[in-house]
Amino acid sequence: MRLIRFLINYSPAMLCLGVLTAFVAGISRAGFIVLANTVLSQGVQTHRTSIYWLVAICLAMPVTRFLCQFLMVTIAQHSTYRLTLGLTGAILAAPLRQVETIGIPPLQAVLTRDIGTIIDGLMSLPTLLLNVTVLAGCLAYIGWLSRFVLLVVLGSLALNIVIYSLMGKWTTVLWTTLRDEVTTLFRHYHVLLLGLKELKMNRERRDSFFSKYLTVCAKQCRNHYVKAATVSGATWGMGEFQFMLLILFVAIVLPTLLQVKDGHSANYVITLLFMMGPIDQINSLFPTITRANVALQQIGGLALPIDAPREPEEPAAAGKGWSRLTLRGVSHSYRHGRDEKTFTLGPLDLSFSRGDIVFVMGGNGSGKTTLVKLLVGLYVPESGQVCLDGCPVTDATRDEYRERFSVIFSDCFIFQDLVGVGGPEGDERAREHARALRLHEKIQIQDGMLSTTALSQGQRKRLALLNAYLEDRPIYVFDEWAADQDPFFRETFYLKLLPELKAKRKTVFVVSHDDRYCHVADRVIKLDYGTVESDTLQPHLEEASVQSNGAS
Repeated sequence: MRLIRFLINYSPAMLCLGVLTAFVAGISRAGFIVLANTVLSQGVQTHRTSIYWLVAICLAMPVTRFLCQFLMVTIAQHSTYRLTLGLTGAILAAPLRQVETIGIPPLQAVLTRDIGTIIDGLMSLPTLLLNVTVLAGCLAYIGWLSRFVLLVVLGSLALNIVIYSLMGKWTTVLWTTLRDEVTTLFRHYHVLLLGLKELKMNRERRDSFFSKYLTVCAKQCRNHYVKAATVSGATWGMGEFQFMLLILFVAIVLPTLLQVKDGHSANYVITLLFMMGPIDQINSLFPTITRANVALQQIGGLALPIDAPREPEEPAAAGKGWSRLTLRGVSHSYRHGRDEKTFTLGPLDLSFSRGDIVFVMGGNGSGKTTLVKLLVGLYVPESGQVCLDGCPVTDATRDEYRERFSVIFSDCFIFQDLVGVGGPEGDERAREHARALRLHEKIQIQDGMLSTTALSQGQRKRLALLNAYLEDRPIYVFDEWAADQDPFFRETFYLKLLPELKAKRKTVFVVSHDDRYCHVADRVIKLDYGTVESDTLQPHLEEASVQSNGAS
């Protein structure tokens, strides 16, 4: 069972202690029925010691149950805590391309639904262990009274287990199908929230999306849940019916077949009736445990290194000097679109110097953003190498390498806290940048926190630029930054901000469609469907290159 293996992996010592307390709690309950039967059979002749033991067990039962519950809940929450951190840490540590391939909706389904389902499964384990132990103790008592009756009861339970195993496979398939439908429903939720404005503006599209996607998927989730719950309930009912037949057999048929001692027949019936409670609870827990196992299977299917130990991160190396950044035969391929066509960028052989302003241009789908992600270390080249000052960037150095870049993506996300800004001096420095970017009337900055990020897209990108200025890293990358700006800020960006960064010896990569400002760049690279169409040095760099070659 995946759920038990999960606990063993995370908390083996505490699990053993929890199982031990569950065993003691279960034996206490089984001992209670044994002594209760003894007292009932002896009547007024009951030995005083038996009564003392009965009172002691009555006191022990709640104590041991509490200890078992406390330990197992602690284990469950500790394991879930580690799973949550391991899963989110694995998402942060995984290659960006792998996360993009998995997709946001499946990850949301895992983080919001599967982890909750696993918690429910783990929380049910104390009750499961307790009741299994009670059953074991009751079976031992029946075996002490009669081996033949024990064999009859074990045969009935074995048949029950076979039925549950066969029906359980069907139930698992149904719960797995339901889980897949839930992932699809999360995809529709994602589209609903991202495309809400467009849906509101087009009634036909809105009605089509609601009826064709949301309604159909929600109905399938409902139907699969009802079907899975029905199969679980039918299995439960079959098991209960079979056990009732067993009780009738032991109470009516068995005494006529065997010479049963006086009082033993009643002991069998009372014990079996007592066992119905634990069996009923165990049966009711199986759907919860099955769903938890399916959830663990889904998490395992993500192929993320959840259990891999995380290496301690080295201090940021943003201030380290560098002089040459080189792409040697770098290429990257991926499939996109419904037709699953393969797009390949490269192989590229490019070299960049410190302090240059480089424009990357080209049509939509030419590979500009893919080049940026390769350049900054978010994508790992399928072939070739990215080298800094002649040293290849490897898995061991990639995180340190990324610390040299401040990147503003076209779909940038703005965090409300400004990392690295602390104290009044940091706040004032951030306010100065806000005034320069004409954001001071829109936001307030206090203790390194922005008062809001709910701004227009152009203003949000200026907020991202503010954060990039505060990071003060040696290389800046702007992916279509000016596309959402008004004419004033577009001109300010190209004619003022970029020259200021160059004057500070910053290297700047600008992804743009705006060729009116190419004269600002030191170099212009044009891409056409994954290949370099042209790589042009501006006149002042060409002259410098000629003079350098002549001097040499």
